[in-house]
Amino acid sequence: ASAPAETPAPSSSPEPSPTPTAPALTPVPSLADLTAWDYTISGVSWPAAGTVTSGDLGVLAASGTTTAILASGDVQSTGTASGAATGRIGDTTVLVTDARVSALVDRALSAETDEAFGIALAQLSATLSADARAADGHVVVAGLERGWAA
Repeated sequence: ASAPAETPAPSSSPEPSPTPTAPALTPVPSLADLTAWDYTISGVSWPAAGTVTSGDLGVLAASGTTTAILASGDVQSTGTASGAATGRIGDTTVLVTDARVSALVDRALSAETDEAFGIALAQLSATLSADARAADGHVVVAGLERGWAA
């Protein structure tokens, strides 16, 4: 017969489990930190949609604008690249936002219910899909609403 296995004797003082350490938290920025960033870019103008006339670009260029962000309703294509997102007018580079897409993005972002958000997002998706089928490789730029809700 074999000898019975020895049972270890309990120690007089149990070893404590290590105390878990809490991860170091990153400090949250203050309101002053969040609003202190430089939000201007020299040489860029972004007039409100529906406010630009052909004479305005000369005034903008004279005031230092090298790039203008314009709504599609404020420009007229003169070449074969209908609906292009970028181009030049004189010495000014223009970035053209798509008015339809911009309106749908704005509708989604300002939706007050999940249902309204879902509908707007579905309309946006369908519009972008149709644009992609019509013009493969077409670049679309959306301009976000800059006003604040009352």
